[in-house]
Amino acid sequence: MTSVNYFQATEPILLRISSLAPDGLRSSPPRSGDGELPDSEQLISYIQEMMKDDFFREAVAVSSVSLASALAKVERRAVMSRKNLLSTAVSLTRYFLRITGRPTPFGLHAGVAEVRTGDRARAVFTGTARKAVRLDAGWLAGAADSWLALPAVRRAVDVVANDLCTVRGDRLVLPYVTASPVDGTPATGRELSLRHTTLTAWIRDRARTTLRYGDLLADAVKVFPTAGEERLDGVLLSLVRSEVLLTSLSPRLIDEKFLARTMSVLGPSSDEAAGLRDVLSALVDYRSAPPGDGAGAWTALEDAGRAVHPDGRSVAQVDLRSPAEVELPRAVLAEAEAYAGALWRIAPEGKSHRRMRAYYEAFVEKYGEGAAVRLPDLIDPHRGLGYPSGYLNPRVSNDPRLYVHERALEGERPGDRLERIAALIQRGVVNPDRELVLSDEDIARITIDSRPSALPHSLDLCFQLLADSAEGIDAGDFRLLASPMVGAGLAGATAARFAYVSRTEEAVARLVDPAGADDAITAQVVFRPQIPRLLNVVQVPELTRYDIPVGAFPAGNGNRHIDWRTLVVESDGERLRLLLPDSGREVRPVVPHMLSMSSVAPNLARFLGELRFTGERKVWQPWDWAGYGLSPWQPRVRIGKVVASPLTWRPSPEMRHLTNQRDDWSRAVDHWRREVRVDDEVTVVSGDKAYGIDLRDSFHREVLRRDLAREDLVLTETPRALGFGHGWSAGRSNEICIPLVAHPPRPPRAPHVPVAAKTICVPERHPVGSLWTSIHIHAVLEAHDALVRGLGDLTAQVTDTVDRWFYLRYFSPEPHVRLRLRSPDAASAAVVRQIVLEHLHRARETGLLREFSAQAYEPETTRYGGPRALDAAEEVFCRDSRTAVAQLTLLGSGRSPVPLHLMLCAGHAMLLESLGDWDWRGWAARQFPKCTDGSVTRGDVEAAARLIQPGRTAANLAAACGIPGIETLWREPSGLGRELGLSGDAGHRADRRRDTALVSLLHMQHNRLIGNDLASESRAIVLLGHVARQQLGRALNGKTQS
Repeated sequence: MTSVNYFQATEPILLRISSLAPDGLRSSPPRSGDGELPDSEQLISYIQEMMKDDFFREAVAVSSVSLASALAKVERRAVMSRKNLLSTAVSLTRYFLRITGRPTPFGLHAGVAEVRTGDRARAVFTGTARKAVRLDAGWLAGAADSWLALPAVRRAVDVVANDLCTVRGDRLVLPYVTASPVDGTPATGRELSLRHTTLTAWIRDRARTTLRYGDLLADAVKVFPTAGEERLDGVLLSLVRSEVLLTSLSPRLIDEKFLARTMSVLGPSSDEAAGLRDVLSALVDYRSAPPGDGAGAWTALEDAGRAVHPDGRSVAQVDLRSPAEVELPRAVLAEAEAYAGALWRIAPEGKSHRRMRAYYEAFVEKYGEGAAVRLPDLIDPHRGLGYPSGYLNPRVSNDPRLYVHERALEGERPGDRLERIAALIQRGVVNPDRELVLSDEDIARITIDSRPSALPHSLDLCFQLLADSAEGIDAGDFRLLASPMVGAGLAGATAARFAYVSRTEEAVARLVDPAGADDAITAQVVFRPQIPRLLNVVQVPELTRYDIPVGAFPAGNGNRHIDWRTLVVESDGERLRLLLPDSGREVRPVVPHMLSMSSVAPNLARFLGELRFTGERKVWQPWDWAGYGLSPWQPRVRIGKVVASPLTWRPSPEMRHLTNQRDDWSRAVDHWRREVRVDDEVTVVSGDKAYGIDLRDSFHREVLRRDLAREDLVLTETPRALGFGHGWSAGRSNEICIPLVAHPPRPPRAPHVPVAAKTICVPERHPVGSLWTSIHIHAVLEAHDALVRGLGDLTAQVTDTVDRWFYLRYFSPEPHVRLRLRSPDAASAAVVRQIVLEHLHRARETGLLREFSAQAYEPETTRYGGPRALDAAEEVFCRDSRTAVAQLTLLGSGRSPVPLHLMLCAGHAMLLESLGDWDWRGWAARQFPKCTDGSVTRGDVEAAARLIQPGRTAANLAAACGIPGIETLWREPSGLGRELGLSGDAGHRADRRRDTALVSLLHMQHNRLIGNDLASESRAIVLLGHVARQQLGRALNGKTQS
């Protein structure tokens, strides 16, 4: 493999190891191999036999209240139908297969431990696993809800106004509401809207910072004495229930500090505190019981929980610390590094997070490059862009710009990459081993832009480590099998939830918040998941020095909290960055856990977590079949010792459609196995779940049939089929999660500049009926030139009532021309609107356009350097529009003596020259590349140079075109050059914002004269660069230009 290292593995490495070996229990009842399913007595006997294993029995009780209840019925020989017995046996078997399959730390299913690196492999599995137990977040949310019904409790809690609330007209809107803690009703996409009264406005203002509920109530009674305490208490409680007010009983982390605060709120001598103490005491008893000996303690804990809050849910969340002591040699990590680098090289551009790149483009279109916008303004759908498309919490209408840019990005094609991948697949298909081994040459052929500067900062990657012994690992006899749960886009995110179990909090914190070369602030995004019990998944310690609460109670040290409402979003030429306004320091939001942000997190939290993808055209991705994933089967793909994708089979359409007809389905399975040569023993994979079955076993097939009926899944070869086992891990399935960091790290960014020294963009808007008349004229592209030529007659009619006008061509969401005219006063503006509308009515009747409409005008103030610079830029737009109309009239006559590309190039020089006494040639020579495709010839350069002469370009172009007005228009220098800081040798000094403004001016000039033609636009600026370099060279050599 290549010697280039893109990533470097680091610690802590997390081991996840199954609690049971596959041969620990029988995984199917008698007679299940002869094609028939067991009868009731056989099912009862099988279930009872499985339940004799104390560890498995406890694991099931911890994992599923409903299954444990069904098993209790079997044990006491309650009357159950064969259907229910079969369903119970299938569920029990599925649990066992999943415990022994891919190790998923869920209850007692799998344990975790830290893996260290060493000179040699070492694996010791002795001692007893230890439980880590804490209150279940779903149960706690329900209990807290019931406690808040008690006046004494709620008056003792702290409250704060939910920072997600906004005012829309006369309504108070909360855009994100979690599910009811009582019935768990999902609230995806739901907004809460309340009448925004004087009282609610006062409450929100008073609760801007944390205060005691009782104090808030007392203050409200003083301010609103006629309302009465009882009514005001009811209002406050309703705001708590609706989450407009957040309480200190909604935890970020269910730890000892939170429990101590909760006890204080309940009152040490209250019945509620006594009940909670009983639960915590039972929790300690259960934690102390060794795994397999805790069934009785678990029952006692559940009973104590039901006495406090009887909602039928488990009262505790259980994790398991494995006693494993494991060291792995550097050779294992080197294989992971090479694999990560190879997958980075071949990852396609534009496939992942397209909506975020579209958001960046829409941001730049609306605000301009280098703009800084307050985060609350940006996400407001009326004042800003709202959220990216596809965001669910809440579902909101999107700015049309987002759809336009996303569709444009969908048009990007990967060239011949698909064809090359098809050739690789064919090679794997015809290989008798059904394996595709990717060489470095293969990877090079499908590599897409792998610049180190674009590397992700870090990754977590997960693998099954397959080897028969530790000695085999040292000898290189091992395989790494990429996990169905690939890992995470942030090193440490996979291990963070288990850091308190594996005792790696400090090491994980160093991964998540590394000491970097710049002074950016890393901040955890803290929020309440939409379903309360999912708080279990986000139970991670404070891994960064700062956090950003989003619709969450800001518990703990207030100095670590960053109020998202104070933050600013800036475009930096590559991506959108989050900044502290006073210092200009970048804030890097991180989400260090594995919860799906797309469905159960507030839009804002998801947006902060995905903001980094606004500039990433390429994101690390696992092996992807690039459109060939629907094939009946795919060969194994291996890179070095890493199996990137195992031999895989898709269930046939007949299997998927016949799941409700057991006999027909079984025949379809047999046919499918013959057709695509499916192994007897396979692994069933659905999302991040994986378990092994034997397709010769009718009971295992029944498990598969039921799972296929309810979810999409594939089947892969088993680890054993790769020729390596789990001998090194005591016969139990394992997974190692390896953190990797970019190598070398990304270079630091330029020093920060306080946002106050920039300009925070507050978009200006000229509505319909203002001094600006803005009209969108819809017509097919072929009619645009004729439309523009007609603007000469139109603007001649309004000369006395317009002090400037200009136009632009647009091509999405459909082709149209935007005409903008500014009048000096309201009366003149009314006259202009009438004349324009009459002109367009006549044009529509002649078939020149389809439709037109008056629209608001939102200037791109930031793009051109602020309000004063925009005023000067609009004057340049006016000159350029008048010039373009005259040129298009000449071109339309068919008698133009100047070719279009020379006319455009000279126009570019004329515009730059009009910006004042500055070295525009030096700027153009540096900015625009040399021709590499033959589109610009030496003759083009010489012809353009005859038009482009110092101080004479406008006069030369006017004379060549026979349009004297051009020289008159461009004779006076524009004030825009002064606003952009252009003087003297400015052309030799790089300035991103100035360069953006200048390139935008040239782009718009091309837009007015020609439209959307990237080849034409590129040819013009490349030609200008050649002319600039030629003239600078001749001047340097003391030559004169004739």
